[in-house]
Amino acid sequence: SVYNAFQEAARALYWKQCEEAWFRAGIDAWWCDNAEPFSDADWNGAEKRPEELRYRLIVTDSEKSMDWTRLNTYGLYHAKGIYENWRKQTQARRVVNLTRSTYVAGQRYGTVAWSGDLSAKWSVLRAQITEGIKFCMSGQPYWTLDIGGFFTVKDRYENRGCEKAGDSTPLWFWNGDYNDGANDLGYRELYVRWLQYAVFLPMFRAHGTDTPREPWRFGQPGEPFYEAIVAYIRLRYRLLPYLYATAAAVSFRHDTMLRSLMFDFPQDARVACM
Repeated sequence: SVYNAFQEAARALYWKQCEEAWFRAGIDAWWCDNAEPFSDADWNGAEKRPEELRYRLIVTDSEKSMDWTRLNTYGLYHAKGIYENWRKQTQARRVVNLTRSTYVAGQRYGTVAWSGDLSAKWSVLRAQITEGIKFCMSGQPYWTLDIGGFFTVKDRYENRGCEKAGDSTPLWFWNGDYNDGANDLGYRELYVRWLQYAVFLPMFRAHGTDTPREPWRFGQPGEPFYEAIVAYIRLRYRLLPYLYATAAAVSFRHDTMLRSLMFDFPQDARVACM
């Protein structure tokens, strides 16, 4: 499924297929999930391999199809093809491309990056706050995540979703803390806190496997988890004018959506530790 994204003619051919299937039908936003071409070699097995071995597996797999030294920039050129061909066709619609992989300067191609397939853990939520701020410090203003984590199940693998439903084979990356998903009160609390944080991100999206995520899966009207979810979804809608104005500042003043305190208090050593 890998095409030569570094070749202009190949990018044009990719766009031609997208245009014929979706763009002419009115689809005006894209979700390019696997914009990194080689990851399957590492996404298997019960034990997480050492970092050096994981790196070598990806390199070896990529060498079958491309110059492995260009692997990290593949997602950038993939987005470039979508953006430039979209713009050739129309200037009337802004380019929106939610992508799992990008690179330095990806913002020029209308990308919104997210942090991939996370596990449902409090420690992961904590780390995501820092990672989002650091990502935006790199000059890319649009960042998001899977609210509640993508993988929910811990070790009751038969409870998994996606193509692994009913399969009990252990996989090292399927490493949430909640075998029963939304039926677990602990997961309900984690999900609500994650959602409350995500309300203030550039893009607001609940996504994952193993368990449903609709508000009514977390309780009934009048119950605390349900009411919190609904209240914060409504808050997100009230914030849309503010978010739109902030996005304008990104375009016209080269600002960013998530702003590190170091931007405003560079002399304060304490903010560098937050």
